[in-house]
Amino acid sequence: MASGDGPASGETINPDLKNPDQLANKLKGHLHGPVLSGDHQLAAYATDFGGLGYTKPALVVKAVDEHDLLATLEFARTMAIPVTVRGSGCSCNGQSLSNGGILICYAGKQGPISITDDKSAVEVLASQRWQNVDSALRKQQRRIPVLADNLSLTVGGILSVGGYGIDSLVHGPLVSQVRRLKLIRPNGEVLWCSEQQNTDLYRYSLAGLGQLGIITRAEVNTVRRSRFPVHFSRRHKNLRELVQSLEGLRPGPDKGPDFFKAFQARGKTVSVFGRYTDSLKAARSCYPGPAAEQQGGYTRLIAPWHRRGRSLAIKLWVARYGPARRLWSDFLVDYHGLSVLVDVIENLRRSGDFDDCLKSIYILAIAKSGQSIKLPLEASSGFSDPVNFGIGLYSMIPRNDKATLARTQKAVAICLEACLATGGRPYLYGWHEFTEQQQRQTFGADYGRLQQLRRQGDPDGIFRAAKVLS
Repeated sequence: MASGDGPASGETINPDLKNPDQLANKLKGHLHGPVLSGDHQLAAYATDFGGLGYTKPALVVKAVDEHDLLATLEFARTMAIPVTVRGSGCSCNGQSLSNGGILICYAGKQGPISITDDKSAVEVLASQRWQNVDSALRKQQRRIPVLADNLSLTVGGILSVGGYGIDSLVHGPLVSQVRRLKLIRPNGEVLWCSEQQNTDLYRYSLAGLGQLGIITRAEVNTVRRSRFPVHFSRRHKNLRELVQSLEGLRPGPDKGPDFFKAFQARGKTVSVFGRYTDSLKAARSCYPGPAAEQQGGYTRLIAPWHRRGRSLAIKLWVARYGPARRLWSDFLVDYHGLSVLVDVIENLRRSGDFDDCLKSIYILAIAKSGQSIKLPLEASSGFSDPVNFGIGLYSMIPRNDKATLARTQKAVAICLEACLATGGRPYLYGWHEFTEQQQRQTFGADYGRLQQLRRQGDPDGIFRAAKVLS
């Protein structure tokens, strides 16, 4: 069921939803956090970061703890009301929107982090934002191995989609760093899940769009924090030249850089790679290596606060475009698929299909997970190469320009077809019209197993089906 659609076939919507204020009063007495109703209070929850849809829930529960989550789910089961879960609301495809049901907002609640004795892992609340986790770990001289660029996202939100960043070249997706997670299923079960315990719930919850329940806590690996990361930047003539320069990353990160990203924006095509060092002296004496030096044309930057700097830079960049519709789509492909997809993108740009709305193209290198088990819904899990690539297309579309929106959506659909044809996958965080047939072909038996787990944990059918994998 697409976000903003009516109820799925067979889903019962309680007629009491016509009187949401009365429902709110019934629910308030059972919760520690507030319950919102009324058009004015609900307006802020009627859209998400992408801004492509507008649909209001009947109620918003601002859950502050597991008690609130369990009580709300019990209320929803009793009253036959559909439930949607929202973190920071940064979804691009309406995944965190509710059409007339209960929207559980589980974000912003902070709490102490619990780091293991050997400092190799940390347990955190899923409602926390990564910027708070990163700040707390800084005091321990530790860091999460890989984080998305936007640190204002919640722990649970990122674990539900995958999580990639400049450190993915070495550490793969963020979800591959999760040792265990605590899951509340729609039927009220509360379970710890890991590779050894409730294994399938662990495997299908990570990067699974929150379809099996609400992640409330997670234990995530940490690594030693480097004090002085060194960035080397190089300009390229175009995307084609950039892609050609990336072939050397395919064998794996053993002898390559410690981190990598590339982008094309505002007339510049730039690749950035670097090393982690522990002293200013080591940073100043750090060089990119013989191959890069032979190519020449690079610049060096020592950036101790680079994670926070990237997060702030993204916020400022987004703010430049005001209240635009943000049609953001990402694809994960192997090196061959990246080459094919770049050609498709360039042809679409030349023909005007992206108009002037495609403001940025972003490329990451992603190492295969070192886990002993596969995470079926994590987008990079289906590749055989040691290192594969994510490419993001970030379009900003004037809010009332329906023709440009339709044209851009058609262009992205063509990119999705090209991605799938090369054996790639879309990143489920972004905007895609990923049909059921395409999903079945892409995920195979994992598609059926996911549906089975959903039915087992949600016999009352209260959990709203996700925008994709539905």
